Amino acid sequence: MKMVIPTFDDLIYNFCKPEHENKIKDNIETLLLQKVLQDSEIEIINAFNRIYKDTEKLPTLQILQQSFPNFRPQPRLEIEDLTGSVRLFIKDRANKDASRQLLDLAAEVAKEGITEDASNKMSKLMKTDSVTRKYENIFDRIGEIYERSVNHSGICTFTRKIDDYIGGLKEGQVSVVAGFTGHGKSTFCVGLTHSAMKQGFNVCYLSLELNSEHILYDLISRHSVDQDENFQPRFDRSIIQTNLKNKTLSKDDWDYTYNTILPSLNSLPGKVYILDEQDIDAYTFFAFTNKLQEIENLAISETGHGIDLIVVDHVQQFQYNPTNPRSSVNETINVWVDYFRRQALDFLKTKRAIHVTLCAQLNRQGFNYARTHEGMYHLTALKEANEIETSASIIITLYSDPQLAAGKEIKFGILKNRDGERMDAADTIYCDFAHQMIGGDGSTSSSEFSSVTMDDIADANNADIDLNKIRQEMSMDDEFTF
Repeated sequence: MKMVIPTFDDLIYNFCKPEHENKIKDNIETLLLQKVLQDSEIEIINAFNRIYKDTEKLPTLQILQQSFPNFRPQPRLEIEDLTGSVRLFIKDRANKDASRQLLDLAAEVAKEGITEDASNKMSKLMKTDSVTRKYENIFDRIGEIYERSVNHSGICTFTRKIDDYIGGLKEGQVSVVAGFTGHGKSTFCVGLTHSAMKQGFNVCYLSLELNSEHILYDLISRHSVDQDENFQPRFDRSIIQTNLKNKTLSKDDWDYTYNTILPSLNSLPGKVYILDEQDIDAYTFFAFTNKLQEIENLAISETGHGIDLIVVDHVQQFQYNPTNPRSSVNETINVWVDYFRRQALDFLKTKRAIHVTLCAQLNRQGFNYARTHEGMYHLTALKEANEIETSASIIITLYSDPQLAAGKEIKFGILKNRDGERMDAADTIYCDFAHQMIGGDGSTSSSEFSSVTMDDIADANNADIDLNKIRQEMSMDDEFTF
């Protein structure tokens, strides 16, 4: 049977009844902590507590009225479940307060538009207890969850060494791709985006450092070295990303890019939606949620399903746009990491989980440690924000140096892996920064991907790289040479 929402008079009347005496203290504390009472009501509660303490007896309504002659209670309910009734009273008051705030906010928006202050108020309101969320028993959903997990092993990176460790990027989780400045974080995320699209997943790429044009050029370059199902080059030429960005392609290469490579990229089963700073109205939860909802609706209209993966490149950029000017850098980043963690668990409050990948900058001390430990980082290298480490199910680190870059290699480590093994030592995989490619389709080792040229040998001479190793790589059959 549905419980009737009590009034304040009902609560006071039942507080005075001896059968509720053992529950009164806790319920009064709850009422005061939730801050839903009017000033006059707080005075009555304080008087109730004072009389109870002084006399060691529950006050009657008559005694309370002697202290407050204007208090004329009109109780109507005999309450059996006092705690449940107090909760209903608090919820009702919160709903009424939220309604008043919404009306005030509507008037403010009508007059001034959706300002940053208005969006902050809406974001704060959406996190209150007044927002109703329908509960679904996990017992009723476990069959669907299990079957979905069996048929959806996650988003593969198409770098087998990494996929063998993490088993794919699962929905409802946050992964972190961490590295020092210029060590391949964005390159990895561009490759991850491309791999996700090939698998039919929709990606929202949030680029807070580079504009959307830059990221699209990276994707075009990565796609230009794509392979078909037989591991053969899909295109008869590859496009270096710097030539796109610097507008130095020959006319023939640009025509080939625009008319052949770009349409092929756009025809992949998954779509990418790239956002940069110009697309974000304000650095508030409300503004970001609105934009994500817009992208979600667009993805559904174009592909029949919504966003599967959000890539944030990189999360420390939020420190320059604090939601609260009084917050420290760490607090600001922590708040945003938690926001994306919640989006992964319940995207746009639709009870649908997605995966979120956060790029994270590693500090110089961590880099110096990795340099003396063969490219293996320690968790203390994460720059700012303990929430990054706490929220992540997977933390992948990337390490590069001139020798590795000249040999088209990069080192990776797995510092955290909630569902699998971590790594004690870094391992090498193929890396082609010119084409935004780390690892690659079906990769098993860096040597299978090497594409060593005479230019590489010249670079190696300058970098004191082991030439015997490079010559060995040149002698191998290289099915990924473009």
